[in-house]
Amino acid sequence: APAVQGLGSGQRASGDATYSRWHGMAVIAPGTYRACYCTGRPHTCCDADQDFATELLTFVAAGAAGGHYAVCEATVTGTGKSCKIEGFRGVGLQTGDMIMVQDTVTCGLGTGSIPGLPGVLVSRPTEMRDYLADFSRPDWPGGQYYRFEKPVTRGYDPVAVPVNPGLTARLCWCGRMDNCDPGNPADFRTDAGLITFLRLEQEVNIDCMIRGLCAAPVELAKATPMGEGDQLMVRNGTAEPGGRLGRLSCQGPALAGLGPYGDGKSDRLKVSGATGSYSFGTTEAVVGEYILCWCQASIRPCLEEEDFSFFIGRVTVTAPRYVFPACVTTEVSFLNWRIWETYDDCCCNYAEAGAVGCFD
Repeated sequence: APAVQGLGSGQRASGDATYSRWHGMAVIAPGTYRACYCTGRPHTCCDADQDFATELLTFVAAGAAGGHYAVCEATVTGTGKSCKIEGFRGVGLQTGDMIMVQDTVTCGLGTGSIPGLPGVLVSRPTEMRDYLADFSRPDWPGGQYYRFEKPVTRGYDPVAVPVNPGLTARLCWCGRMDNCDPGNPADFRTDAGLITFLRLEQEVNIDCMIRGLCAAPVELAKATPMGEGDQLMVRNGTAEPGGRLGRLSCQGPALAGLGPYGDGKSDRLKVSGATGSYSFGTTEAVVGEYILCWCQASIRPCLEEEDFSFFIGRVTVTAPRYVFPACVTTEVSFLNWRIWETYDDCCCNYAEAGAVGCFD
């Protein structure tokens, strides 16, 4: 759809030699626009772009871009970690712009604040103190940086966001010049994207044995709003859930040797009743301890390592207890049929029982 509607044929509604007026125009996308004029003289048909060569004026239609996505850690215990939006996009953005998070199908229809959210987000320029608090880049201008925070003597401190249960909601924007009421959801009508508050009440820590199947089970009631289609990535790095970034601290490259394609990414979350499971297939990674990082692939693309930023637990890769056919050279008496952890375990158990088994 065109960014400016209502021009019709482009002819002015009224005017004379000193002014022109067009009625019913609507700018539906933020941007910088030029008003270009065609004289309509006999030698000009006014039916091609080059005929509109006279610039009357330029104007800026301020507004937020759509398609933003942010993820924050919902506070479970203790002091909350920073919940912020950096690099907010749009035209004519400035200090004092506001965002209200609304749990509605479209912006402007909210009936009140979401329990656990400390009011609206008000934009301001960042300061070095913000970097020291949570690594916020210290040079965002007003309009491009938002954070749930409170004023203190020397600036601002982040505040807890105890949303329960976790949820995904809309980022509803209002420019400073619109004089929106922070208590009136109907004033915030511009849909700028989505924000997810993940509430993780129990870490997901798993052991995976080389050449055995690897999966991460999740109690969904303790990891809201995880849903069918989400993905995990195992990363060979570090995370400091108690540090300045909280659980949004996954660092390090993807671990090769896990996942359906061996790139560290799980299969999509499959849900059965109150539980879900992320499958990593057969373990081919090297022995070690790694971190589990989440991405909300059910509603957004999760393609790059940095998309998997939310730390949910750890993976310990261990060496197999049984390796076939090496186990055959060791005299082990058959004791019982085990629950096999790997294919090799099965072969060794059959060999202990005196069966041909995997040699067949």
